[in-house]
Amino acid sequence: MLENLLEELDHLELVKYSSLLINLYEDDDMYTAEACLDDEKLIIGRDNPFLICDSGLPWEKVLKEAGKILKKYIKDNHDKYKHFNSISFGFVDGDEYFIKKHVKKHQPVNYSAEDFMSFSPEKLYCWLTVYSNKNMKDQYGKEIFELDYKKMTDEQKQYWSKLLAENFNYEMYYDE
Repeated sequence: MLENLLEELDHLELVKYSSLLINLYEDDDMYTAEACLDDEKLIIGRDNPFLICDSGLPWEKVLKEAGKILKKYIKDNHDKYKHFNSISFGFVDGDEYFIKKHVKKHQPVNYSAEDFMSFSPEKLYCWLTVYSNKNMKDQYGKEIFELDYKKMTDEQKQYWSKLLAENFNYEMYYDE
């Protein structure tokens, strides 16, 4: 039973680990599971896999039920598992399903006019239309819209690069 594997995990010092993957296997006559902590730093059940059920059920149903059991268990034991960056499960030869996934945060960026000067005129035009803040769009929106980036001079590129650097919408940039 999958619950037996979860009980085995409860006996460990889980705070030592940051990721948990429950691998499911479809063997000839049964479905089994193992737990891998920190990319196989510690594996529970590889040599002696934990039985989930016999092979009479379709794999899709086993996957769905295993997911339900794991999600409920993680939720019910939140304090034990909250430190993990990722918790996932799936058949070892199939897709991985995340219960909890670490989301990398963007490193803060502060663009300068020089950064925008290195852009092609096309890219600068696109960024002007997307990442100009409200004040800049209110004041220069029509000019930006009518800008012919194909004929942009170096002086115009410098002008628009400086304006964009001073009026960059970082909230919009990081929202994507």
